[in-house]
Amino acid sequence: MTEFDPAQHRMVPDQRWFEDFVLGERFVIPSRTMTTAVFGAFQAASGDTHPVHYDVEYCRARACRTCWRMVSRR
Repeated sequence: MTEFDPAQHRMVPDQRWFEDFVLGERFVIPSRTMTTAVFGAFQAASGDTHPVHYDVEYCRARACRTCWRMVSRR
């Protein structure tokens, strides 16, 4: 196994500061499949267990479109 080199562990090659960014600039990041395990880990880490974010039936019953599981299935 090779030694970890933080200099090589970057998504962008150089450090940039707020004033270096240009309005409208886009960044492509690797995609990630949102699974039940990912949602569960976030709930556990953040303490956010409100059903509006995670319970599809709760959202449907209230005509709510903020449930991430509903959004991710589109």
